[in-house]
Amino acid sequence: MIQVAWYWRACSLIGLLGLMILITLWNGWLTPVQHVPRSIELALLLMPLLLIVRGMFYNTGKANVYAIMLSLLYASLGFWYAT
Repeated sequence: MIQVAWYWRACSLIGLLGLMILITLWNGWLTPVQHVPRSIELALLLMPLLLIVRGMFYNTGKANVYAIMLSLLYASLGFWYAT
């Protein structure tokens, strides 16, 4: 059972790190026109993810719950940007 939990925690960490890389690439390099300074936008989008990743590295139970709640926020934000 512990190996299964470790596997899913590793999958969520890989997903969060991938999301952080995509946010950095998209907002820092690929977007030609920005209405908000890039540094402010990157800080606002990446700071919650950094806190969640830190909690997952230290294996706190709250970090998993917060990651699930933040995933809804980032999914709706991605839908907003796509439309």
